[in-house]
Amino acid sequence: MVDLRVKQWNGAGGVNGKKVRIEWRDGECSAKKAKEEEKELINKHNVSIIFGGLCSEETIGASEITNINKVILFTPISSASEISLLGDYVFRGSISNSRQARTIHSLAKQKLYRKVGVFIENRAYSDDLLRIFQDSYEGEVVVSEINLENIPSSINTIKEANVDAILVIVGTPRLLRALFTEIENQEFVNMDFIFDKVALSLDVLAEEFFTLLSKNNAMGAAYILPTNTPRFLRFKQEFYEEYNRDLGYYEDAIAGLDGIDVLLSSLDQVENVDDSHELRNLLLQTQIPGFFNGIFFDENGDLEANYSLVSFDGEKFIKIK
Repeated sequence: MVDLRVKQWNGAGGVNGKKVRIEWRDGECSAKKAKEEEKELINKHNVSIIFGGLCSEETIGASEITNINKVILFTPISSASEISLLGDYVFRGSISNSRQARTIHSLAKQKLYRKVGVFIENRAYSDDLLRIFQDSYEGEVVVSEINLENIPSSINTIKEANVDAILVIVGTPRLLRALFTEIENQEFVNMDFIFDKVALSLDVLAEEFFTLLSKNNAMGAAYILPTNTPRFLRFKQEFYEEYNRDLGYYEDAIAGLDGIDVLLSSLDQVENVDDSHELRNLLLQTQIPGFFNGIFFDENGDLEANYSLVSFDGEKFIKIK
């Protein structure tokens, strides 16, 4: 997706009349690996911007290197709350977990839940979101950590706890699918399910797991995205024509498209593309054109946006008024 968008920019003249070149590296969702790759990119290739990581672990690890070298680190989708405090040169195109957790907490408070069961996986994203939720939630929380081998027993743990609602905080699509399949097999009925942003961004959720959604009360915290705009629909088609597959995972895709456009638009405005301080000031002081909308960042480099509460209406998830 990023390759295609950069190709489109280059086809339109590039940045300041120069073609943009990408040096890809895999941080492997590892802070250690991300540090190693950032050192090479900065020292060997003399890059002035790092676009990534994807996992929060990568971003946290890479920030140690980019801040020392005063290189902009822009993560399109890392959402750990810790990222807000990583330093002057770190920006992100996704909303912090702290805002998502507050939205989920407001739902739990509104519904007067006394006990909430939580499915999580062993990842920084899940741990961070759960921690923030627990810090403000006054009721009882029953946590069940899942993996591909223990899903049936984990579901039984939650069922036996007689909870009022079940919160799903799982960041791996394959694990989510396995969890939802087993929940359908166990025939939950009239249970309040609260989904996080990852589950709600699973583009097949309403279609593939319709039985689960229709037999229960499905809600969640979602970033309302402009997925039906002509520009996005056109890019989806261009992506399919380029790669012969669907774009998928729209929240991440939109964050990535907005992120790369923000960076390239900003580079197109600065006098010296290698001056990270000038680029940083531009990102903090003005509204930057993204792929969809103008984007603002706060003093911590966080995207200025919020989550909304949504519920399943029998066909799709809609915003709760």
